[in-house]
Amino acid sequence: MSAFVRKRFWLLLAVTVGACGGGGNGGDDDAGIEGTCTITGKNSADKAQVLVLGQEYPNLQEDGGTPDPNDTCIYPMKVQRWFYVDLPAGQPLLTVEIMFAPQAKSKINLAYLVLADPPDLEHPVASKTDSVETVHSSHVLGTHYIPSPGKYYIMVHDANDNAQDDVNTFSITASAMADPDPNAGHTTCDNATPLGSGQDGYVSYQGDHGAYKVNVLAGSKIVEIQLDYTGQALAGRIAVDVYQPDGNTLVGEYLAVSGATPTLLKRTAMISTGADYCLIVRDSQEQGADLQNKYHISATVIAEPDANEQSARNDTVTAATDVSGGGSRTGYIASSGDADWYKVSQSPNQLMELRAQGGGSRLALGMKIVYPHNTSPCTPGSGDSCAYLTGTTTCNLPTDCLSNVCQRGRCALECETNLDCDSHFCSAGACAGGGECLPEGQCSVTQYIIPAVTGNDVHTVQPAKAASTYVLVYDTHNPPLYDDSTAYTFTFTRHAEPDPGEPDNFYNPFLTLESPDTDPDDVIAKNFEFGRDASGNSVTAYISYEGDIDLIRFANPCGTGLCSIKVDVSTGSGLDLVFFGYDGEGLNFSWRARDNGFTFGDTGEECGYIEGGTLALIVREWHHSSWDYSNGLNITITGAAGCAFGCIPYPTGGCQPAG
Repeated sequence: MSAFVRKRFWLLLAVTVGACGGGGNGGDDDAGIEGTCTITGKNSADKAQVLVLGQEYPNLQEDGGTPDPNDTCIYPMKVQRWFYVDLPAGQPLLTVEIMFAPQAKSKINLAYLVLADPPDLEHPVASKTDSVETVHSSHVLGTHYIPSPGKYYIMVHDANDNAQDDVNTFSITASAMADPDPNAGHTTCDNATPLGSGQDGYVSYQGDHGAYKVNVLAGSKIVEIQLDYTGQALAGRIAVDVYQPDGNTLVGEYLAVSGATPTLLKRTAMISTGADYCLIVRDSQEQGADLQNKYHISATVIAEPDANEQSARNDTVTAATDVSGGGSRTGYIASSGDADWYKVSQSPNQLMELRAQGGGSRLALGMKIVYPHNTSPCTPGSGDSCAYLTGTTTCNLPTDCLSNVCQRGRCALECETNLDCDSHFCSAGACAGGGECLPEGQCSVTQYIIPAVTGNDVHTVQPAKAASTYVLVYDTHNPPLYDDSTAYTFTFTRHAEPDPGEPDNFYNPFLTLESPDTDPDDVIAKNFEFGRDASGNSVTAYISYEGDIDLIRFANPCGTGLCSIKVDVSTGSGLDLVFFGYDGEGLNFSWRARDNGFTFGDTGEECGYIEGGTLALIVREWHHSSWDYSNGLNITITGAAGCAFGCIPYPTGGCQPAG
């Protein structure tokens, strides 16, 4: 768009206290400003004001400073102000700018329609709206492609036709120019321009697309795309869409990062049959244009280094790399948004040791673990959302369900009644799914998400919840990064569960020291139905995986009444353990132990006791982040009637240190 100098001498309107002829709504409602607009003015097509291309109207300097304010005010409500331009041949880009004075305060959201001659309001050639909803100085600017020269009307109005302003007047400028894009007209994959070593282009008008084609040789390839743009009008908004050779199937959409340097550098990966892929450059909002600043786009095709992605890409769970037999696989996060799925198999109650190591210092690897939910059917590859986990209750409407969610004819499960859904996976009371439709034809349950750790060594041991489990390895940055120079290693090892009492826990790997769920009273109150009963005074237990929490119930060693408790633990694990002891009245004692063998209740400072028939003992690793499937805990409970030596009865029951 050719630059032109605007000289504005804004009309000063008289200000008095009171309302004008039925009341104006311009400016602050409390200001009591009286306007000068009336119903008359250029309020129909037959009264339209001609606009000189490239000149502002009203031009107060040329008009002697006294234009009729009725031309450019939005008053009364629903009024239309009409203008027209003669668009010359060879200049199909029409730019329209309409604005109030910078200091104006108005409820009006300026909007316009561009209409062919004769005007048809139901079928505008183009339109633009100021979407700001607050009281402000409205401003709307748009550039449109109009291929045919001739007379065009511009109708200006309030966007919602529900406000009026008899105080503030707007200015309007229309200009026309030729498209500066050297590849103008190549806007779809059907007529894409060969990219070659690179092309310059412009986002010349609202909804403009620049289409380019890149030949990708057969095989597993990565196309590295670089787009440089130095303007501000579309900063952070330039997008590049990559389409398969059919021109319809989207491979990836890549957006320049707002606030970053105006260079978009992304990689998209595909299994090519040896054909042209299509790149579409556009404004991601499809509303802006920049006629002053061009972009430059180029692309380089390189080989995919990941051996697991040579015949199919394991970016989707339906093409997961099978590691069911155990062992290691080498992988790469080599392109933008690349993420690798792996399938592992095991028997329920076996342990899965999962580890991703390496990948280069640019990456921050994480893992997501999911498994099939047997009452949440879906169709693989169909696009089923799997946003929620469902039960067997059928439904037609959300109101048919206690969870108030109906998904594919089944009610979503309620969070509080489903063991596959803890507080981390609830959405307004309904149990959220993992989002993937697994090859088994069942929606995924998210078992655990492991965040990045220093050194890119993501490691966990988890209990198997199903015969097949799927593991996603990905970069956790936002937006994700890539590194094709350094491989990572994914390892799956299957272990037998060593704990003879499993399942004796209320598994929750998401508990942290800061989590409200670590309150023992809350945990025991909600989960006392879990756990196992000891057959005598001694048991062997294991903290065999991350998030393992064992609950073991012992009979009162004293039979009945108040009984002082001593707990002896021997282990070779060296875990940082914490113990909680309960009876029917609540928490009675707790302690933390860091050594390999210890006794609680052998000093006057440790006044463990039980009142009632059952002692419930909870043991877990302090940080919920360590485990030991090789070394068990040998736990023995003994007791004596009354309070132990050095302890005295508490006035309301139980025992306390004598000091």
